[in-house]
Amino acid sequence: MSRPGAVVLVLVLGLTCSAAPARAQAEAAQARDALDRVEVEARALKQGDLQPGNALLQRCHQVRQALWAAVGKADAAWAEQLRRCEALDRRIQEVCTGQPKAAAAPDDALRRATGLLDEVERGLAALNPGDVPAANALLTKLEEAKPLAIGSPARASDAWIDFFPRVRDLDRRVRARAAEAAGAAPQGAPRPGERPPAAPKPLSASDGWTLRRDFYPAWDDVAGQLERLPAADLGLARFAEGLRAGIRRMLAAVQAVQEQGHPDVRWCRQRLHALNEALEARIREGVALQEQRRRAAAAAAEDVNGRLRELSEAFDPTTLRCGLEPPYTPERVQAWAADLKRLRQVAASGQAEMERLRTRHPQYARDPAVADMHRRFQHWLPGQVDHALLEATGWAADGARRTAPGRLGDLVARGQTARGQALTDDLLADDAWVTQLLTDLREGAAAADGLRAVARELFGKDDPALGQQAADLRAAAARAEDRAQRALARVRLPGAATSDPRLLQVARDCMAGAPERLVITSLPERKTERRSDSWVEGDYLYTRTWTEEWEEFYVAAAERVGEHHRIVTYVLKFVHRASGMKPEGRWYCHLRLEGQRILPENIAK
Repeated sequence: MSRPGAVVLVLVLGLTCSAAPARAQAEAAQARDALDRVEVEARALKQGDLQPGNALLQRCHQVRQALWAAVGKADAAWAEQLRRCEALDRRIQEVCTGQPKAAAAPDDALRRATGLLDEVERGLAALNPGDVPAANALLTKLEEAKPLAIGSPARASDAWIDFFPRVRDLDRRVRARAAEAAGAAPQGAPRPGERPPAAPKPLSASDGWTLRRDFYPAWDDVAGQLERLPAADLGLARFAEGLRAGIRRMLAAVQAVQEQGHPDVRWCRQRLHALNEALEARIREGVALQEQRRRAAAAAAEDVNGRLRELSEAFDPTTLRCGLEPPYTPERVQAWAADLKRLRQVAASGQAEMERLRTRHPQYARDPAVADMHRRFQHWLPGQVDHALLEATGWAADGARRTAPGRLGDLVARGQTARGQALTDDLLADDAWVTQLLTDLREGAAAADGLRAVARELFGKDDPALGQQAADLRAAAARAEDRAQRALARVRLPGAATSDPRLLQVARDCMAGAPERLVITSLPERKTERRSDSWVEGDYLYTRTWTEEWEEFYVAAAERVGEHHRIVTYVLKFVHRASGMKPEGRWYCHLRLEGQRILPENIAK
């Protein structure tokens, strides 16, 4: 009975190890997600970025430590992520330093461990089916090789990374060869309802009851689900672990049977091995499908997020300004209209792009970020453009006139009002009034040209009436400027009332600056005025009355004020008697008034 007992040992080891892949897959998935983030950030590195590079290397090291401590070292996904981690580490160092990093080489311990695997490989080639003792000897060598590899410091080498998946493969193959019976074994995929062929001698009642109660129902359930469930579902841990639990129940039932050498028990072991192999193959297929779906979902997310980033760069809702800003020259207004036209096209193309994105990735049709971006292009941006157009021109999006004329319309109306002003000599003598008049006329003409440019640019129609308005306003501005220039040319200092040297000297002494010419326009005149004031102190009202007496005369001077010469009128006073608040006994400037402009060549005339 020793040989069947050895078979039990081999198969128990083989089946109890099958619970590890779920945890191994979780460990590999966690490492993969962390490396995905590191890889995205590493794309922005350039030579000399030592600080961000060191931060990414530290994160790679954390992933590497987690993989070294993982229980699923025999899983292919574990090896893939560890190899990826080492490659990413080398790439980051090479980019940041500009120097290549040498690949790690195996050490003596790792070479001895891989040598043992080579011996197992050669022994497996010579292993006869069902030769359990020889299989156990090979399994013992695998166990001897593991601590050598685990203790090796050359963990960054490809040989170390490939070691544990190779151990798993050899272990599986050795156990499969040992489980093969010398005679014919049941063939074909496991099916629900399968039962062992009739044996010459039936199992004992208790052993038969154990199989009927614990093995065959679990067999029908696991084999049936393996037929019905899609492979993608088996890639999910909740389905895979449920079926693996069924495998463990069947194994426990087989182990509980007393007659381990009975043909029914051998059949159960062989078919259970086949069922376990089929299940693990389907699980691997399912995990691959789930990974493919994950990558497809990640690619779709990257596509959607990338397009959202690109589209958001077309405009920034926090800084976008569609409004027309002064000065309202025809060139600026035309450029503004072209910007509005471009923004309309951006809104239309953005809406179309969002519709294409929803069609290409239906799972994102209701995504809040996608809906928000679509709303920006469909409502926000067109609303901003229409509001800016209405505010500047008074036109709606279709070119219809609204109640408000808009800023450009206001300027045209002001220009028309200025055009109707009567150009009297008094008004033309006021250069501030003339400046404002010319500003209104010229801005009105520019606004009319701008409105015409907007109509052509945005609505594809011309408005000759606006062109005529602009021409009329410019002609009015030219006439007003000509009249103002002629009026300015006629400006002279007033005639002198006296040329008394004493009064001229008094006038010069009272002025802060030195005028280019001054004229006394009136003789000194003595004046008297009776004045009074009152105030309250306590319960009493006090009143004071006094008489002021003074002399005054007027002076006109030609002075430079800013960029031009102007006629400045002075009122000079000499107070003989006052209330004490004014200077007495001397001449002073009582009032200074800046008047109309005078040409330098006319000052002496």
